[in-house]
Amino acid sequence: MAGCCPSCSSKEQATDSFFSRYASKYARRYKRKGPDRVQKRILSGLEHSLYENRNILDIGCGTGNIHLELLHRGAARATGIDIAQGMIEQAQFLSKEYGFNEKTQYLHGDFVDRSDEIAPADVTILDKVVCCYDDLSALMDKGLAKTTSVMVISHPRNRWHVRWGYTVQQFVTSILRMNFQPVWHDWRIIHDTLSSNGYTNVFEDYTFLWHIVIFRKSAENHP
Repeated sequence: MAGCCPSCSSKEQATDSFFSRYASKYARRYKRKGPDRVQKRILSGLEHSLYENRNILDIGCGTGNIHLELLHRGAARATGIDIAQGMIEQAQFLSKEYGFNEKTQYLHGDFVDRSDEIAPADVTILDKVVCCYDDLSALMDKGLAKTTSVMVISHPRNRWHVRWGYTVQQFVTSILRMNFQPVWHDWRIIHDTLSSNGYTNVFEDYTFLWHIVIFRKSAENHP
């Protein structure tokens, strides 16, 4: 079923529509080429012991690339949630095609709004998602509440060329009245929030546009 959830705001519906139109293309690209460059960096940084026989929560999961790869490599189960119905449909299709139908659960909607419906996970992933949220603090707080061990995040690099690109993109999308605009934040909020909640940075990498971090909860802060 395509389309937006009835309870979604107009902005959420616009985001749903914007990303759903690319879902089939993203799924085909994943089947041809595998994970994208940022996702490959994330997978290389996740030690096997961090996800083996563990549960994965993939926020803004898209077509499910990362958690499907982790299931292939030994993760126990995965829950994916995305604002775009088209992305969820493609993730469900790929999960079934790869034989993970019994190991996956998918929800359509805004994670912040639906987090109460989701069980805690060992590993939480936010890949290229934080720039889609107006309220970064709410996203981080809800994400941390559902994470028991590891949090994986990719966010835009805090560099002039990336910030300039965002400014141009926001201007163009505003002029063209496009229904989705990315959001720029002070990305230090992510690092400061994780550190203040007892997480330690165990992996860090970069692409031209993206900053990739993996934080693990310190042993003394485990439940």
